[in-house]
Amino acid sequence: MGGDKLAFLDMEFGHIHGTKKLIYFPIELGIVVYDPDDDTIVETISKHFRRILKSKNGGIIRMK
Repeated sequence: MGGDKLAFLDMEFGHIHGTKKLIYFPIELGIVVYDPDDDTIVETISKHFRRILKSKNGGIIRMK
């Protein structure tokens, strides 16, 4: 043990509902930490992003 570990990132993107523009934001991040010396997965992390944004004219934009 004590060797370098590898991190693999996976990002998923989605568009903002309620806009006419083609805008994509990250909606999910997945991380797997791998130890090649032991051939084991050390840790997995998953984070979902969810936001409600307010537009300049006061409307609500949901990011799913």
